[in-house]
Amino acid sequence: MREACCQPSGWHATSPEAPPLGVSVNLSVRQITQGDIAGMVARTLRDTGLDLHSLCLEITENVILDDSDAANQTLRALLALGVGWCSTISVRVIRRLRT
Repeated sequence: MREACCQPSGWHATSPEAPPLGVSVNLSVRQITQGDIAGMVARTLRDTGLDLHSLCLEITENVILDDSDAANQTLRALLALGVGWCSTISVRVIRRLRT
């Protein structure tokens, strides 16, 4: 994730007139259910200077439908950060996470 988040600033340095670019990072089920992925995302954004809205996290809806406490807790923490999603997550599932 760190390397992916460093890429846009390098691209921008070579073409400063170009609009800002973002990156998408795929998160595995294992990353979602183990460890402090939300904390790691926050630290990575802070350390790399990547704008929050330039990062899009990719996950499958199956991660959420797994309904494990660990996955739900992690996804709620990521939602609280305000990170964008690039996934097959339905509005119904996001509403469930916000409750």
